[in-house]
Amino acid sequence: CSRPVWDTKMPKRQILQFARDLAALTGSIPPQGFPGMEEISVFDPETQVKLVTLGKRTPTPERIRAAYGSWLAVLIKSGVLPEGTQRMTRGTRCIAKDGHVCHSLPEKAICDFFTDEGIEHAREPRYPGSNLRADFLVGDIFIEYLGLTGTPAYDAKSEQKREIAQANRIKLIELFPEDMVVWPATRQRLIELLTAD
Repeated sequence: CSRPVWDTKMPKRQILQFARDLAALTGSIPPQGFPGMEEISVFDPETQVKLVTLGKRTPTPERIRAAYGSWLAVLIKSGVLPEGTQRMTRGTRCIAKDGHVCHSLPEKAICDFFTDEGIEHAREPRYPGSNLRADFLVGDIFIEYLGLTGTPAYDAKSEQKREIAQANRIKLIELFPEDMVVWPATRQRLIELLTAD
């Protein structure tokens, strides 16, 4: 398998097209840096070939910074992310297709998935008897994107949410950063979990 060929002089318009193409092929908001071969392997063979072909000319992080200041700016300028997307201390505040405010790019990807699949959902439902909130509610299922796992205070809050969900017999689906790297497989798993009896 070939590795990306880094382009130090890619024209600005081609950087924007690269971002659009990468988003279209992966069906998600692409992180900076072309996905590695392990991530590509979750796609169908035709998409794998297209991703490898696209990766034969990849803008360097330095070229992206020189042209637009950041990968986030490229995603906004290219139309992959909407105007008004903001980098925050923790995460990136952005607006999903349905108008919901999301606190990270993975949350937006999840919210957009629900919209694209016609799955009714709500943002930030409250856990019973608590001020804690989940990220999404689909039917009676709570869904959490645990993007800061490994941070002690965050992990303690996540454990508290699990205990409340268990005590109240709430079905809880947890997603992690590694799930977003293999988004096509995660989408399929979500559909299965949400439609299981």
